[in-house]
Amino acid sequence: CDALLDVTDADRFTLSRSHSSDRSIYGRPFAKLPEPIQQRILDFEFSVHILPPATPNRVLLDMFARLNSTGTQLSYQEVRNAEFTGEFKLAAYRQAYDQLEQWLEWKVFTPAQIARMKEVELTSELMMLTESGLRSKSQPVINSVYREYEEEYPLGDRVFVRVAAVFDAIDELSGFLTGGLAGSAFNTQSWFYVLFELVHNELYPESLPKGSDRPRKLDGAGLSMRLAEREALLDVGDLDDDLRKALRGAAGDRSSRETRLEFLKAR
Repeated sequence: CDALLDVTDADRFTLSRSHSSDRSIYGRPFAKLPEPIQQRILDFEFSVHILPPATPNRVLLDMFARLNSTGTQLSYQEVRNAEFTGEFKLAAYRQAYDQLEQWLEWKVFTPAQIARMKEVELTSELMMLTESGLRSKSQPVINSVYREYEEEYPLGDRVFVRVAAVFDAIDELSGFLTGGLAGSAFNTQSWFYVLFELVHNELYPESLPKGSDRPRKLDGAGLSMRLAEREALLDVGDLDDDLRKALRGAAGDRSSRETRLEFLKAR
């Protein structure tokens, strides 16, 4: 950005791998980029509305208040989409996009929820799960992972393979369930998270970075039979006190998720 007038340190930047697939420019600051690329950056056009310098602060505040009051508040994931541009974000969006048909077929998310990036947020949690196991849903923690893996995501390829394998296994299980996963009690976001953990444990006994990348063979018929039995208990309300409490409480709490998982694992 040294070609700009009155350049400051805030104007300088370095291209990360997520900005370009061209390895010849990855990691290079603006000043060391080829001149044609520098010019492309400088020529980028923004659509803006410039207010007169004499516009009173009262008018400016009123304008922003009107915009904020008539618009829809951004979801946490939409804010992350604006804040981050790096490796974890790109991996999460790619993974979520690859499973788009399943999300819709299983009715875990509605098209409106997908439009608000809800499935990307859950996908981010599932990616985190493959590394550190089940945990509470925490927006600050999700943000910290996006931030930690902004420049590099060392386990990204292995995580991608695992998540895809678990989705394939869940798709197989869905075929054994009457009405499929969409017609079961486990297609809600809270149940899907623990179902994913259940299947992940079956395929990969150890979380990353340990363990093999080769999944174990899944007993789809046996596991689907167990899920059908668990669903029958949910239908008739034959539940212990801990599970009743978990179902009434915050679905994202770690204790609630652990209780749900133990319920699914019971034989």
